[in-house]
Amino acid sequence: MLNNVRNVVSSSLRSSSDRGERTQPTTVQLERRRVYNVYIHQQGDRVLNVVNLGCERDSRTLFANLSFTLSPGETLQIEGCNGAGKTTLLKIIASLSHDYNGNIFWAGCNLKKEYTEYRLLTYFLGHRLGLKPELTPAENLLWRHRLSGRTETLAIDDALSQMNLQGYEHTPCHQLSIGQQRRVALAGLLTSGATVWILDEPFTAIDAEGVCWLEQLIEQHACRRGMTIISSHQFLSKSIKSLRRLTLEDNPEANCGE
Repeated sequence: MLNNVRNVVSSSLRSSSDRGERTQPTTVQLERRRVYNVYIHQQGDRVLNVVNLGCERDSRTLFANLSFTLSPGETLQIEGCNGAGKTTLLKIIASLSHDYNGNIFWAGCNLKKEYTEYRLLTYFLGHRLGLKPELTPAENLLWRHRLSGRTETLAIDDALSQMNLQGYEHTPCHQLSIGQQRRVALAGLLTSGATVWILDEPFTAIDAEGVCWLEQLIEQHACRRGMTIISSHQFLSKSIKSLRRLTLEDNPEANCGE
């Protein structure tokens, strides 16, 4: 199975970039790209509405009656103690979990009934990075892109370069440090084409330079009318456009430390 994935991904990479050459897209690919870009543009004015959201785990309430709206260009930081339900909330918003009460609407459509289009427009980065360790950074980015069903040309080398991964493009990810692996996953933000970024503690295992870079990337995404929902114990830069904060609290079993 893995060999099949590697063969398909490696073949695609060779056909598009070997010897510094770029393959010209076909007429069909150009038309698909045009339709997709129009779709992304139209989606840019859509709103995410969370209404009376609640969730229980092991007979205890993580959160209840949670409501908020996220509009194009806004960034929402989810705060709370360990165990408050931040990761669970993000997975629900990403449509990776449907075990909840209440409703989530994208452009007026209830995600309990239809979430295919919404998933196309989201990029979720959780504690597990979603990388295949035997594949290289370049292969991982192309593999995830192919899974999304998108057809537009990728600037993989540029994305990895921005993450200071020059020279590691073709190194198997299991040979990279944890910080480098997280940078590979973050490079996926640049190649995803997603409107809604959902990031669970993305600053983990990256240095101060990486933190600054990611904050700038979130700010740029907001300026392009993209939306970001992020959980982090770190205060985000006030320069991020339309930054709001939501605190999960009133959970007696959460671990708030001292």
